[in-house]
Amino acid sequence: MSRGFRFRLDAALQQRARQEQTLQIALANALQIQTSVQYALDQMRRQLAAAQQDTTAPGSVFGLEQRMHLLLHVDRANRHVHQQQLLVQQRAQEVQSVHQQLIQASARRRALERLREHQQEEYARDQQRRENNELDEQGTLRYARPGVERRELDASITEY
Repeated sequence: MSRGFRFRLDAALQQRARQEQTLQIALANALQIQTSVQYALDQMRRQLAAAQQDTTAPGSVFGLEQRMHLLLHVDRANRHVHQQQLLVQQRAQEVQSVHQQLIQASARRRALERLREHQQEEYARDQQRRENNELDEQGTLRYARPGVERRELDASITEY
């Protein structure tokens, strides 16, 4: 009696699917972090632009000390923007790395799925071939012995 198709590497396929899901979650988290870091950079750039506009606004009269504080503020904002740009680049590299890992994990999972499909098709062909051979043998037995009664032949066939 046939047990049906069983893929021997099913546990490996399930593990690869779990790895792929884990990497999908990691990619989503990395993208979320990258987006928040980019948003913070955009805010810093707006603040810097506003501070620079204050220093160059026509008709603004500042004392020497006020002007010095404003220029220090602009300088600090420039440094923060630069640091944030480096952080954005870092996060983009992390996203790219996780994305590449996800592509590789997906390819490994798909390879196992193709192997399973191939083996399943091969099993179905073998099963069909066995059934055809059995039917041929039944037909041969039926017509090869004309003296054997049909009930005895059917009984012998069901024993297989």
